[in-house]
Amino acid sequence: GLRLGDYSFFHGHAWPSKDVLQAKVIFTAHLHPVVLVKRKGGLMQLRCWVMAKLSKDKVEEKYGIKSKAKVILLPAFNNLVAGIDVREAKDSIFFKLVDEKSLRFYSLEGVELKP
Repeated sequence: GLRLGDYSFFHGHAWPSKDVLQAKVIFTAHLHPVVLVKRKGGLMQLRCWVMAKLSKDKVEEKYGIKSKAKVILLPAFNNLVAGIDVREAKDSIFFKLVDEKSLRFYSLEGVELKP
């Protein structure tokens, strides 16, 4: 990962460094999040942004530090890239770091989704 002042970035396939977690806002990717929406005739996948707060307890247990960072999980921006229903990615590093109660989902246009 990389930290630039109040912002940091890490891909999400490996654990980030302590320095990355001490930024105010953390950007990550890897999962290509989508939300599955039931529509008449089937399911629709909506690529989405996911926002959450780091879990103070999880971060302190894993790293021995305190952090109140916000985490932004980036969507895939290419229509040809598959996605995963982010609510089912519980084994990912993203979920091992965030407070699940703080999860918020947004369409690519910024409209909050209520999955």
